[in-house]
Amino acid sequence: WEDLASEDAVRAYAALCSFASRGGAIIGFLRERLIRRPPDAETVRKWVRALADEDLEARNRALSELRRVDAAADYQKIMAEKDCPVEVAAALRSILNDAGGRRLDNAERRRRVRAIWALDRGAASEAETLLREISVMATDARVREEAAFSLDRVRLRK
Repeated sequence: WEDLASEDAVRAYAALCSFASRGGAIIGFLRERLIRRPPDAETVRKWVRALADEDLEARNRALSELRRVDAAADYQKIMAEKDCPVEVAAALRSILNDAGGRRLDNAERRRRVRAIWALDRGAASEAETLLREISVMATDARVREEAAFSLDRVRLRK
C-alpha cells in the first residue's frame, strides 16, 4: 500500500502489478482505503453549516474536515438545495472542482489513483462496483475522474 505512493516509478509499478494480480481478493482492502467515509450525515451537515459561520477559524476547520472525507454526492445534494447559502455552495464547489488540482503531486492522491489503476487492470468483477462508488463519492476531482475512466474501461472489456 505504501509503495503505491512512491515517487520511484519502478517501486510504484511493482506495487500496482501486485495489487492487480490479486483480483477480487483485494477489493475489500481497497474499499476501506479508497473511500474516506464521513463519520455520519449529521456530522457532514454540521461541517457544512460551519462554512457559513462568522468565525474564520470555524470555517477553516470545517473546510479542512470536508476535504478529508469523500462525500461528493452529499455535497452536490446540499448545493442543489434552495436554501443553500452562496458562500457554502462556493466552498463546496471549490472542494469538488479543485481538491488539490489534477497533478499527482500528493502522495495520498498518487496512492489512490494508482490503486484505481490496479482495480482497472485486475479486472475482477467486484472492481466495477467499487469503481462506481469511487466515481460518485470521491471528493478529489482527479480520483473521481480516474475511477470513471477505469469504470468505462472495465465495462468495455465485458
